[in-house]
Amino acid sequence: MERVALTSFDLQLFQERRIADAITNYNIHVGAKISTLKENQRSAVKYLVEGKDCICSLPTGYGKSLIYELLPFLDTGCLVDVVVPLNAILNQQMENLLMKNVEIISESPAKDNISLTVKRRPSPTASGNSSTTPYDYIFHPVITKLKHELQDFEIIIIYCKSMQWIGYGYETARRILGTDFYAGDSKLEHARVVMFHSSMEKESGQLKNMILTTLQKPDAECQIRLIISSVALGMGADLKNVKRIIHAGPPTTLEAYIQEIGRAGRTGSVAEAVLYFNNSDISGQCMRKDMQDYCRNNEKCRRDIINEHFGFQTKEKPTICCNFCDSQLCIEWDFF
Repeated sequence: MERVALTSFDLQLFQERRIADAITNYNIHVGAKISTLKENQRSAVKYLVEGKDCICSLPTGYGKSLIYELLPFLDTGCLVDVVVPLNAILNQQMENLLMKNVEIISESPAKDNISLTVKRRPSPTASGNSSTTPYDYIFHPVITKLKHELQDFEIIIIYCKSMQWIGYGYETARRILGTDFYAGDSKLEHARVVMFHSSMEKESGQLKNMILTTLQKPDAECQIRLIISSVALGMGADLKNVKRIIHAGPPTTLEAYIQEIGRAGRTGSVAEAVLYFNNSDISGQCMRKDMQDYCRNNEKCRRDIINEHFGFQTKEKPTICCNFCDSQLCIEWDFF
């Protein structure tokens, strides 16, 4: 039989036809009306058709799911692993990917070793208060505790929603700690308090790497005891010895919240998540209702609320659960 060599142009046409056929079959299966792919969707699918590895870093809403949902229609023997937080999304993906005889590995997102506490903080608009009052309420007692305990102070991350308050917390720490701000020489690598935020990426990355490397050390060797951070300290940060997460104001969604409190208790040891809010915090347009309801809740176990939001049921309550189940939980963090 005579062999015909395909030119690069022929291969390109063949790939385009495969992709077009896959889109057609996908539309039939899910009832969609997709006529073409976006540029980066097409590039990703093309790389995969060519047998190349591909990492997609695309913005929310771009259409990343469609890239891997097309794969079973391109290659019926392909294997697609889907990692998602919601059971509802998981069921949708199973259908879209033509998955049968599926083994599902999942676990409820509210980790049993992290206690959940929600507390009110002062409002900046209340009589006698200023814009700094809600933050002083948190920063002052935490940093004063650090000054008394120094290396015995359990590592804490305080999440703030703006650079203004990250910087304010850092300057407050410098003022309260004084000469105790450093554990040794006055060098950055000896600081007991650090800031962590996205603008650090604009530098060489050395400061960010130094902080993350230091936080990987055994607790007794880690000089850093308090991190005042934005959401930048989130996914991908495997911090072994963080025992408490404090939110100086809630994130906008429960998804963001569960991601951020996951920085604590990663060795399985008991840890705490303490969220402070006031009415101003949860009245913004960007604040999603699920987060508003979680903050305002005084009728139901907080662990149940989180698990049910993600489509899970709490199988067994841990001994230390939340400050709805135990009103005395983390009472030392109530500074009124």
